[in-house]
Formats: sequence, C-alpha cells, structure tokens
Amino acid sequence: MNFKLEHSHVKPRFFNTTPPSEAELDSKITYQFEGTDLKNVLENIECFLRGCGFGFSGELRIIEQDEE
Repeated sequence: MNFKLEHSHVKPRFFNTTPPSEAELDSKITYQFEGTDLKNVLENIECFLRGCGFGFSGELRIIEQDEE
C-alpha cells in the first residue's frame, strides 16, 4: 500500500481565518513510501514527524479503544 504524508509550514499571519495560499507557505515537505506492514508504516510516520521538526521521546504505539 502506498502512503503520502505532507506537512506545510505557513508564514506567520494575524487574524486571518482563510486557508493559506501557496505564496504564503514557508515550506512544504512531502514524504511518500510503500508500507509493507504495520511496523514499517509506523517507522515511516515516525521518520516523517522527526523530519518535520517534531521532537519526542519514546515510540509510537497503536492503542485499541478498549485500552483507554
């Protein structure tokens, strides 16, 4: 299965509720991969998040709704 993740960073705007135009984007990251299994998909999502500047410690997990 193919996956495509995107992250856009918008230049600072004040009191503007309209969606940003392409000209207002400061940067855009697109990451495509082919997921072979759940572990592979989670590893790629983690890589994407870290590449976008999201810093976190620990690991990504899938939690069943019954476990909450």
